[in-house]
Parts: sequence; structure tokens; C-alpha cells
Amino acid sequence: MARPRDYSAEARRRNELARERGFRSYGAQRAAPRYPRSGREYGRLPEDARVVRSDALRVIDLADREGLSVQQAASRLGVPMRTVRYWAGEALGPSRHGRSSVTENDDLMRLRPIALDGRLQFAPTANRREAREATHIFDVQWRYAHGRATRAELDRLPRTFMGQRVLKDPDQLLRLGLAGGLVPGVEDYEEALS
Repeated sequence: MARPRDYSAEARRRNELARERGFRSYGAQRAAPRYPRSGREYGRLPEDARVVRSDALRVIDLADREGLSVQQAASRLGVPMRTVRYWAGEALGPSRHGRSSVTENDDLMRLRPIALDGRLQFAPTANRREAREATHIFDVQWRYAHGRATRAELDRLPRTFMGQRVLKDPDQLLRLGLAGGLVPGVEDYEEALS
């Protein structure tokens, strides 16, 4: 004879998993977007869920950058695989011998700091390729503002990114960097979420 279902144990387990993913309950998890596609949707996630999601995406980025399996990257960063599967499941490729690889690209939105149209902002990127490009642009901008990149590196940056002009003016970058502006502020983060 089959054992009767323990509905209260199932509810406790669902709530436990939701808290691990950054939500206060399973109901809160169901009400939130699992794969936010814009800054506005991302802003609907609770702060704890944003942190856990960022950890899962760091696992994907590390595995992609260093050619590791997703399990190795998750272990190195101390992120549970079930969390990675929940938040970044569409970035997981096929598994071989119990090891998952990452797909060539994914459509997971990421926020990246970048100086565009004369100011620093968090840009919501649509996929991993865009996030890599934004990270590269900001790296060159930051290094130039702090005297660690050459003018030639700055000149090689693209003219636009996501339809906005990439800030390549050395004087503006130096003013932003010297004034501490190349550290995105809360207002830029909140604007990306609106």
C-alpha cells in the first residue's frame, strides 16, 4: 500500500528551496520573474534573490572563461548546483559523465557598469556576449582613467554600445575617474531598474 503524501513536508521543502534561491517563501518565488529580461523585471526581484542570481551567473561566467565544467566552477565559488540550475538553467549545455558544460551563449540579462553618453551607468545586457563586451569596454575605460591603459586601447573601443555612444574622450574619462565617478552609484543602479 502506498504511503500517504505528507503535504506539510512538501510545503516546508518548497519554502526551504525558495529561501535558498533568495526568496522569503515559495509564494514570493512564484510571483517573481525567473528569467528577468529587463532592468524593470530585475528590479522586481528581492535583494537576496538578486545576490543569489548574481552568484549563479558568476558560476556560468567562470566556467565559460576558464573552460571548467559548471560543477567545478560552482564548487570553486561555493554555489549549490541546484541554485545554478534554477537561475541559469538556460546557460547549461549537455552533460557528459555527470559534468555540465555551458552553452556558447545565453539570453540571461546581466547588469554591467559602463560609461555611455557622457556618464557612468549600469546597462542591462541581453546575453553573455553583450555582457562580455560591456565588461571589456568598462575595463579599458576604468584602466585609462586610472593611468593603466593607453590611448590606443581607448581608440580601439567601439563607437556605440546598445545604441548609445561609448565614452572615449580622455578628458571626460579622467574627470570621471579622478572624481571617483568610475564607480557606479546607487542612483545609476536604481535607474537601470526603472
